[in-house]
Amino acid sequence: MLKKINKEKELEEKKLEEKKTKMNILTTADASNYLKISTRSLQRMRDTGRIKYYQDNRVIRYKEEDLLEYLEKNVMEPFDLKGGRNV
Repeated sequence: MLKKINKEKELEEKKLEEKKTKMNILTTADASNYLKISTRSLQRMRDTGRIKYYQDNRVIRYKEEDLLEYLEKNVMEPFDLKGGRNV
């Protein structure tokens, strides 16, 4: 009985680990929804090299981690309107 419980626990831990290492791959529609922009804007960003993408023949995909990286690189810091300095 204990062996069965331990084996089930190991299987659950393996599944959890697989989920952690699995990449979220997004279509163009999903990526544009994720960024809250139009698919055309996403295409312009891709064409100008502002965002990473992956292409296999005619199929284009995006990694969620690349989209997050793009957002983090383009953060605008708040500033004081009087002095123009960062708050």
